[in-house]
Amino acid sequence: MTTFSFTTDAVSQDIEADDIECAVMLFSDNNGFYATSLEELRDEIEEIGGWLKVTPERTMIEEPRDPMTAIDLFDLCERLNEWAEHIDSDENDATDYPCDVTSLPTFGGDDIEDTTEVWSWDATQMLVSGPQISVTVAGWKIVDR
Repeated sequence: MTTFSFTTDAVSQDIEADDIECAVMLFSDNNGFYATSLEELRDEIEEIGGWLKVTPERTMIEEPRDPMTAIDLFDLCERLNEWAEHIDSDENDATDYPCDVTSLPTFGGDDIEDTTEVWSWDATQMLVSGPQISVTVAGWKIVDR
């Protein structure tokens, strides 16, 4: 038996099972999903805007949340940083974001005249990153307007 640790944005649970397929079915049954494979489970969780991390020993599978469904600027920043980590860990490039980062949602406030290095905003703060979209640059952060 192996212990598989399932972590999502809503729940964390350890499952004892012989293999990942059995663990997925047990986790699905316990949490109202209908998946019979890891891919199906990941798809179900992604459809509701969530992410999944499964850790048996050194294996990790993670699906960050979609930035375009963020509810506010802080949520957007968090989701973009999740993707930056995911992209960096998989050694992909920044074009692998699940959305066009030049068209991110905004959350109120007056439009900004000079949007150089500004990717989104609300009434009091702005989402910025380094001089270019790159996972090797500091990452996404929020600053005052």
